[in-house]
Amino acid sequence: MSIRSFSAAAFVIAAFISALQAQSTLGTITGLVTDSSGAVVPNAVVVATNTATGAKAQTVSSNTGNYVIPNLQVGPYDINVATSGFRAWERTGINVKGAENVRIDVALEVGQTSERVVVSAEAPPLKTESTDVSSTMENKLVNDVPLAVAGIGGGMRNAFQIMMMMPQVKSGNGESAWDDLQVGGGQQHDWNVSVDGLSVEQGWRNHVGYMNRLTPTVDAVEEFRIETSSFKAEDSRASGGNISITTKSGTNSLHGSLFDYYQAQELNANSWLNNKLGRPKSIFHRNDFGANVGGPVLIPKVYDGRNKTWFFFSYEGYRYPQTSGPSQNTIPLPEMIKGDFSNWKQANGTLIPIYDPSTTRSDGKGGFIRDPFAGNQIPGNLISPLSKKIAAYYPAPNAPGLVRNFNSTGTEPRKRIENAYVVKGDHSFGVKNRISFTFTKNGEYWNDAYDTNPSDPNNWNTLPYPLSGRQYFNGDQYYGKVFRLNDTHLFSPQIVNTLTVGAHRLTHPEHDITVQPFGQNWGDKLGGAVKNNPGYNTGFPSVNFNNDNFYSWDSSKLWDEYHTVYGLDENISWIKNNHSFKFGYSYQMLMLNTNNRNTAAGAGRIRGEAIGAGRRRHHAHAHAARLFLREHRA
Repeated sequence: MSIRSFSAAAFVIAAFISALQAQSTLGTITGLVTDSSGAVVPNAVVVATNTATGAKAQTVSSNTGNYVIPNLQVGPYDINVATSGFRAWERTGINVKGAENVRIDVALEVGQTSERVVVSAEAPPLKTESTDVSSTMENKLVNDVPLAVAGIGGGMRNAFQIMMMMPQVKSGNGESAWDDLQVGGGQQHDWNVSVDGLSVEQGWRNHVGYMNRLTPTVDAVEEFRIETSSFKAEDSRASGGNISITTKSGTNSLHGSLFDYYQAQELNANSWLNNKLGRPKSIFHRNDFGANVGGPVLIPKVYDGRNKTWFFFSYEGYRYPQTSGPSQNTIPLPEMIKGDFSNWKQANGTLIPIYDPSTTRSDGKGGFIRDPFAGNQIPGNLISPLSKKIAAYYPAPNAPGLVRNFNSTGTEPRKRIENAYVVKGDHSFGVKNRISFTFTKNGEYWNDAYDTNPSDPNNWNTLPYPLSGRQYFNGDQYYGKVFRLNDTHLFSPQIVNTLTVGAHRLTHPEHDITVQPFGQNWGDKLGGAVKNNPGYNTGFPSVNFNNDNFYSWDSSKLWDEYHTVYGLDENISWIKNNHSFKFGYSYQMLMLNTNNRNTAAGAGRIRGEAIGAGRRRHHAHAHAARLFLREHRA
C-alpha cells in the first residue's frame, strides 16, 4: 500500500510586531533603534553574535528604525549596534529560543563609535512579538530532568517522556496499546513533531511508539518546545499541538561526556509467584550507556574551524538481557481432550453438564433447551479432526485441579538491544550564509532464545512450542533514520532565505518465517487447516478463549512496514519599513508500504456462549468443550 500526500503552507503577511517568526527550530531578534530623544535611527548596523560558536548574523535598521535578524540558531547571543555619530551599543546575555522573537530595543547615545555602551543583566523581556501559546524546555533542564532507565526509544529515556512534564500535555486513556498523548486538548495522535526544522510526519497515526524512533536521544536534545495554539501558517498541519526538537550543535570549546546507568535483580525482592513455586529471582541487567562530544573542527596545521565549522556526535546504547518468571495456565485434562468431562465439577462437587447442541429445541416459553451428553462425555465422532490434532500438542498438567493446572518450566531468555546515533555539522560562511546538517539513527530489536531453538521448553515461559503464545519471530524490530539539511542565506539586510530539505524512514521488518524452524508445514501436519489461504503453512493456528481461564495462544506474525518521507521547506523573510513579509512553501511526499500476513495459518475463537439449557451459562467450562465440537477457520 502506498500513500502520497502533498502540502503547501500559505504565506503570511502581517504587521511587523506580530508576524516574523522563523522556522520552528530557529529564533529571531527584533527591535527599534532610536537616539536619546526618541527619534528613530536608520541605517544602523546591527550584528548578532552567537557567543558559543562565534557565528555572526547582520542587518541594518530600516528608514523607520526597525531591525530584524531572523533565522538564528538557538543559543546565547550578544547584540552590537553601531552607526556614525553615536557610541557603539552592546547587549549581552540574550537567550534565543526556537520559533520565538526576542525584542531588544536600542537607545543610542551621541558620541564616537570608539566609545561603547554595554547593557547586561536586564530582566527577561515580556513576549510581545507573537500571540502563540507555547512552552520551551531548554538544554539545562533537559539534561537535569530525572528519567527512569528503561530503554532509549521504547522505554523512558526519550524526548516524549520530557514532553509529559510540559503544560497542556497528558497521557491517553490507557484502554489499549495504541493509546497515546494528548496535547493542548486535541485528539490523540493529532499532534506533529519536527526535528531540526522539518516534520517527521509519517503518513499514518502519530504515536510515541513510532515517533521516538525518529527523534534524537535525550542527551542530544538542545531544546524541546511545544506550541498549543495560534499556530503559524507553516505549522498549521496539526490541531493538537506542534512539538519542535532541536539537536545540539558543537561550539568553539571541545566538550564531551560519558555515562552509564546500570540496574540488576540483586536489589529487587523476589516475586510472589516465584516464592510460591520455590523458584529463584528472574535475572535481568539493564545497562544504558553512551557518549557525547562536540566542538570545533580542528585539523592540526591544516584547518582551524573555530568561529566557522563545528561538529557534534552522540551515541547511546541499551542492553537488557533477562529471563522471565513462571506463569500459571489452565489447560484441559487429558481425558477432556478425548471428550470425557465426567470429572468436570464445580468446587462443591456438583457436575457441570455438557449439552448436545444437536438437541436444541424450543421450551415453549420463548427460550431453548438442550439435552446433556450421556455421562458428560462427547462422542468421538463429534470432535473436529482439526481440534484433535491441535489438542494433541497440549502438555500434561503438572499441578492439581481444573484451573491453573500447568506451571511453566521455561525461563524464556531474551535480550533487548538498542542503538542510537546523532551526527551534526554546522558551518558559517560569514554573515551571508550558514549551513547545517543532521543525521540520526535509532533502532531496537529483540534477541530471543526461541528464535534459534523453539523446541527447547526452557525458551518459553508459557506452554511449550507450538502452543507458545504471541510470536514475532526473528526479533521484533524498529529502526528510524532522519536526515536534515538547513541553509540560511542573507541576500540583503532586508531579505533572508531559509531552505530545509530532508528525508526520514521508519522500518518495522518481520522476516519471512516460512523457512525452518518456524514454518514446519503446520497446515499440512494439521490436515490442511485453511488450505484456501496461501500462507496456511507459515505457522501454527491461533486459538482464543473468551471470558474464561483457559490458555489462548496467538499465531506467528509477519508484518513488514516501511514509512518513507521526503520533505522541503522554503521560507523567505522580507523587511520593508515598519512591516515584514514572510513567504513560505512546504512540500512532503509520504509513502507507507505494508505487507501484513498475520494469522495466515488461521485463527479459532472460542466465543463466550455456553453449551447449556435455556439461557444458562457455564462460562469457562462450556467454552473448553466447544473447542472439540467445532472447527474454526480463518
